[in-house]
Amino acid sequence: MRSPKLFSELKINRAFRIAGIPDMPMTRSHILRNIKNNASMAVLASMSAKQLAAVISAAYFGYHDGRASKGDVEIIDGDALRISAGIDKFIEFADTRDNRRKPK
Repeated sequence: MRSPKLFSELKINRAFRIAGIPDMPMTRSHILRNIKNNASMAVLASMSAKQLAAVISAAYFGYHDGRASKGDVEIIDGDALRISAGIDKFIEFADTRDNRRKPK
């Protein structure tokens, strides 16, 4: 039998996969902290992974829709850049490193 903590972590990871949220630890940490601050643990524990994915998705897209309306640029987990301002572009730093000009 699985421990409650392990089951909870598995359910959370599955919920993030279902929601299609990138595997970025800081992003996931911020989402979980905000959800846990606004919902009781009993309610969250009673939810299926699919239900939790809907809550996670709402928190994620609500945050990014708000950022986009302000026209911000942000660095995400030190690995990617999100440009809002009507552009709504997500660029991973590996992409920018590959496109740098090489010295002549």
